[in-house]
Amino acid sequence: MAKIKFGAIVTDIRGSIDSVTYSRSRYGAYARKKVTPVNPNTNRQSDVRAMFGAASSAFRSLGKSTIDAWNAVAPEYQRSNIFGDNLPLSGATLFTKLKTQLINIGVTTNPAAVNPVTIPDVVWDGVVADVSTGTIVLINLPATSAGQKIAVYASPPVSPGKSFFPKSSMRLIGAKDVSGAAGDFDITGNYEDVFGDVLLTAFVGQKIRVACKYVNLENGQAGPMANSDTLIQA
Repeated sequence: MAKIKFGAIVTDIRGSIDSVTYSRSRYGAYARKKVTPVNPNTNRQSDVRAMFGAASSAFRSLGKSTIDAWNAVAPEYQRSNIFGDNLPLSGATLFTKLKTQLINIGVTTNPAAVNPVTIPDVVWDGVVADVSTGTIVLINLPATSAGQKIAVYASPPVSPGKSFFPKSSMRLIGAKDVSGAAGDFDITGNYEDVFGDVLLTAFVGQKIRVACKYVNLENGQAGPMANSDTLIQA
């Protein structure tokens, strides 16, 4: 379904109508033929659906006073549509979104209905993937507070000229508790659990992207994603 923003006539249009998809790039608006991908129903998709279902079920099991608290706090949270306009959230939608975020990083307790907080970017010095050492290392990852974790996402190896990474290409590979001192963190095992062994000569020169964001453990709210690209080196 296409989303249309009206001005004097039409100021923007996103989505699909019949066989045409409308979008916008840095060069302006464009239209292209709609391509309908086959749903492979992968294990990852099944896991996401299961997490979402568990979160929805958890909300329905909350007492009335707790549900009322979620409905009251929901308007304080911001969500934008494709045009950047703010969209209000229901208490059920907000709870499910935040609960799913927590389940995703291994936290099973229900989030509290609290006002949103400001969560900064993760400021770090990038990532190094090195075949000679057999490691993929996050450089100078900052320390977190006791109520935070850093969720780490990564892409599979791609050609070095690629600069656009769709959301679907970034997979959660782990959540780091950095409550001690800042420092370098080896994520080789986390990466290989998802993508297999890429620290091989055949992959030298290919690019991987790693992204980090803070997750507040009290309410499940996540901060902005901070990306870093690296070429696999010999």
